[in-house]
Amino acid sequence: MPTVRHVVLPVDDLEASLAFYRDSMGFAVKFVDAPRYAALDGGGITIALVSGAEDITDGLTSFAVQVDDVDDCVARMVANGATVLIPASDGPHERRAVIAGPKGQPIILTRKLL
Repeated sequence: MPTVRHVVLPVDDLEASLAFYRDSMGFAVKFVDAPRYAALDGGGITIALVSGAEDITDGLTSFAVQVDDVDDCVARMVANGATVLIPASDGPHERRAVIAGPKGQPIILTRKLL
């Protein structure tokens, strides 16, 4: 079953954005990989602040869904009208792809690598 794991917020200044969400809203910091990524505890979902090369959605807010099989999910979504923005590929920690939903919104599909 697919599970939403992250809400992905592209930011221009990771340190300033991290301070804003942590200090003004009280989100606990889970992990920081400055200057490209910070994870905040959103209470059951991670708020991922991304910048630079980690911003794979061209500045658009998106969500990441963990699925059992990225390639199969991409094929099913394309068959139902989605567009592939970034084809499935393996990174250091996960296999991922980015799909455009019905209104063009990016959806990140992921599966952790063993």
